[in-house]
Amino acid sequence: MDKHQVVLWISRHEPTDDMVTSLREILGEVTIVLHKKDIGRAKSLSTILDVHEPDRVVATLPIDMQELLTAELFKRGMQPMLRPVYHHRRTAGEFVFRGYEEVLEIRVRTRPASKELL
Repeated sequence: MDKHQVVLWISRHEPTDDMVTSLREILGEVTIVLHKKDIGRAKSLSTILDVHEPDRVVATLPIDMQELLTAELFKRGMQPMLRPVYHHRRTAGEFVFRGYEEVLEIRVRTRPASKELL
């Protein structure tokens, strides 16, 4: 029997019934804890994890925040972040939920854009 898991859902949008069903197919019985507030600073991610103490995290975040969250989960020895996957139907102009993927690693390298670089 699967262990009951607390899933921290970091997104401005609540999960749909399909998303919850898919999570349960993957993880078994879950309790979803919603975090819908904006995350202003990287330190906030650590605090959010400390407050909620989740077993798993599902997040829809900008790529730089995904990088920080992925690194923090790894540092804590936690399971990888789950990210919803969507398919965009151009003809209907809608996004269709397709499942989840585990984010194992993200590395973002940037530099200021300038006319000299282009």
